[in-house]
Amino acid sequence: MADVDKSGAQKDEWAQIAAAAIRKGAEFAFTDDLGGVLEIFVAHDSVNAHANGASMVVEVNDQTSGNDEGWIALESFNGIRSSGGTAVKVDVDVECAATATQLKVASTGAASEFETKMDRYFVKNAVIANSEIVRNNGFVDNDYITILDGLTNLQEVTADVFNIVESWLCRVPQEFRRARVIIWNDDADCTICSMTREAKATDIA
Repeated sequence: MADVDKSGAQKDEWAQIAAAAIRKGAEFAFTDDLGGVLEIFVAHDSVNAHANGASMVVEVNDQTSGNDEGWIALESFNGIRSSGGTAVKVDVDVECAATATQLKVASTGAASEFETKMDRYFVKNAVIANSEIVRNNGFVDNDYITILDGLTNLQEVTADVFNIVESWLCRVPQEFRRARVIIWNDDADCTICSMTREAKATDIA
């Protein structure tokens, strides 16, 4: 069986998308590669109702640069949890170090949305790029959420935890040289955040 060299170095880091705004994500280069996959994450970072959901399109281009009229839609996704929804928030109330498996929060007792194992949450850092997604592995009322994997970043008492997270995979054919993700936050007063990573095969031995 042939050995496949793989890479996942490129990342379009977490950024906030204002209400009624469009985020044109960073371009991912697939110049000398055998195609790949984009991993797209969108999360609420507001407790305002998101009535319409977000609209998203993955675009590809067969040129390495320029040719901006040549972008073409590869796949479209609509909606965060299909209909948008209204997120619930709890506050981090004790600083949590990177690698920690307990996310200390002000209260879970009044927010049952944070008490289901396997659910994913968005931990919004004051520096948006240091935000991250965690998965519930248990909880103690009014104390902490146990998470399945340790935190990637230090999360200070300024961090907030939101319960609406969605993700998608989109395969990029090897015929294309560039890809990007465009997201329209189609809501009047609810902000959201997005992040995209790539995984690709670079060679077959």
